[in-house]
Amino acid sequence: MMRNFSEAGRHEVLAQLDAFALTGEGHYPRIINVYGTPGVGKTAVVVYWANLREVEVRASAVSLYVDLRGFSHNRMEAPEALGLLLQCFGVSANPAASFSELSDLYSSHMSSNNPIVILDNAVDEDQVLPLLPQSGASTIIITSRKRLDGLHARLEAVDSVRVDRLKPHESLAFLREVLRSREITQDDMPQAERIVEYCAHLPIALKLAAIRLHIDPQLGLADYAEELKVKRERIDALDIGYPDANLLTVFESSYEQLSNEAAKAFRRIALRISSNIDAYSLAVLTGCGLGSAQRRLREIERAGLLEKVTIRDRYLMHDLLHDFAHRKFEEIEPFDDKRAAQERLVDRYLGCLNYAFNALNANNPMVETDILARWLDEHPDDKLVMNQYLKDFGSWRDWFAVEREHLVELVVTTCSGQPPLAQAPWLAFSLFYFLDTGYLWPDWETVNEAGLKAAIKLNDGPARARLERNFGRFYLTQVREWSNVLRDDIHPGAGTRHPPLSQYKKAVAHFKCSRKLGRDTGWDQGVATVQRELADIYLEQAKLNPSPDAFDLAITTYQEATELFRRLDADNRNPLVSLKISLSEAYRRRGDYPQAKTCLDEALHDLEDESLQMPRSKAFAYRHLAELYVVAPGHSWEEAVTALDHAYEIYRRSPFAVDPARTMARKGQLLAEHSQYAEARAAYQTAHDLLPEQSLEREVVRRWLARLPDGETEAG
Repeated sequence: MMRNFSEAGRHEVLAQLDAFALTGEGHYPRIINVYGTPGVGKTAVVVYWANLREVEVRASAVSLYVDLRGFSHNRMEAPEALGLLLQCFGVSANPAASFSELSDLYSSHMSSNNPIVILDNAVDEDQVLPLLPQSGASTIIITSRKRLDGLHARLEAVDSVRVDRLKPHESLAFLREVLRSREITQDDMPQAERIVEYCAHLPIALKLAAIRLHIDPQLGLADYAEELKVKRERIDALDIGYPDANLLTVFESSYEQLSNEAAKAFRRIALRISSNIDAYSLAVLTGCGLGSAQRRLREIERAGLLEKVTIRDRYLMHDLLHDFAHRKFEEIEPFDDKRAAQERLVDRYLGCLNYAFNALNANNPMVETDILARWLDEHPDDKLVMNQYLKDFGSWRDWFAVEREHLVELVVTTCSGQPPLAQAPWLAFSLFYFLDTGYLWPDWETVNEAGLKAAIKLNDGPARARLERNFGRFYLTQVREWSNVLRDDIHPGAGTRHPPLSQYKKAVAHFKCSRKLGRDTGWDQGVATVQRELADIYLEQAKLNPSPDAFDLAITTYQEATELFRRLDADNRNPLVSLKISLSEAYRRRGDYPQAKTCLDEALHDLEDESLQMPRSKAFAYRHLAELYVVAPGHSWEEAVTALDHAYEIYRRSPFAVDPARTMARKGQLLAEHSQYAEARAAYQTAHDLLPEQSLEREVVRRWLARLPDGETEAG
């Protein structure tokens, strides 16, 4: 059914073996350490290479193979290995011979025959050092689940070759080659892609999957993909009933090499939902210091149970190993230890999130200042870790992108516990900023639902007030996005569908509920913010169905929010400035242009103070100023274009490409309306290039470009 070996994804390894085996002057052995995670196919690739090169590399060569069984309970020691190697040369060693005599006899035959010797499954340097000849031109390949750094320290010339898991396209090629009993057609490819992903692109898992499909011809690829879909059941789905070809057996042999502390750390990684981990997260999981956590990570990596990421000092654990870690955790660790580790994760990452949020939005009323102050007081080293993250990742958003999967699943897991963890709803709330600004709406809805259910179950009024607010903002954000999206009235279909009326109603209901709960629980900052966001949804409703009364409701609510913020003792300049910008839009749309201009002038004056750190709000202010110049008497479209240029210069320094793109698209519209076609084309082209490929808004801009006189565009 299966070929002995597939070259898929192994050409580079084979080339490295060729290069290392052919170097040198021929007077000294060539020693190559081939290493990689359990099940990655080290033995297969070196045996295949030795068979290919037996004649090509050495005309008189023979290939010798010994399984040192370094990761089993029946580890082979050097005397036994020497005896087996001598037998390969046709020599029967004298049972009474000393180890030194056996070693001399072995070295003599090695020097005269110059073979390719494979010392498979070495557990450490000490196991193989007695088997390495001092002279001759032999090639010694040592496979191990870890890089044998001790060889490099003790010997002058040792080369290392790392065997990695396959890439997705290599995994597909591998599966197609080893599964010869049935053809994988083009129609089968989506299911085959799922299978290789669920097999973590690990050759041993792919071979086991091929065997399952071979021995059960009635098992379709789609059905098997569904069977493998459940993370915690994949190892079982890959079990073919033979202990020697079982992932649990393969992983267990590496796990048993770990020290007690490293084994505990390995098990705790199961509570880290995502596939990557660093010293900080492991320190929180285990309750140890950062230095100890780093040492344990290195030990686990040396055992082949983690993969080192080349940057940012992080490690990866693929899903099958993560499943194994989870099984060991459930088998060994008490439930109370799991609960305590989860509580530490929630507590510490709650502080991390508020620290990052506050760094991006100083004095934002949604920052949990009490939680942040306690975190800084109780865990002062965490601030140093977070500052290092900022250096490593370059921005807080990039840090969050790495942590997102873990944090979202941590919320879901701890909010659904019996009972939910007390701080889990607060973690759900504190995720909102990064999920909101990152347009990660499915994740945002997921954590809102989990957090709100947990807050209700815990009877936590303050947490519920915050999560009701989050849900209101969730619907408000989607309504706003519909309002702001570029659309083409001549060619309907690109973002023209109105949001359901229920979204407005849901937003209002959640905001009003949050406002009441906030008043009952003394969340004054939150109540002011919710009042402002309630005004925002009223304004969106008024824009959809314009009437003086509708705009008056929005204006009145904005004014009430302004008064609430002014009553607070805290420094609330940021929200007050933001309120002025929103209030200006409401005045402009009602037709009260002087009031709108006054609000914007005051806001822009305040924003000259760089300590406010509100560049995006400043860009918003210029966008609104441009729209005011378009409609207000005494102003010109040229002034509007200048204001849009100011907004664009600010926006383009932000990580959000959609804002500068929409600004330039609006500039293009104004220029086209006033027959400035060359400049309009340049503005549209900039907007087009900023928007993602396959974006509906990009298609809208492409249409606008095509309609300009002469029809020539660079985007076509």
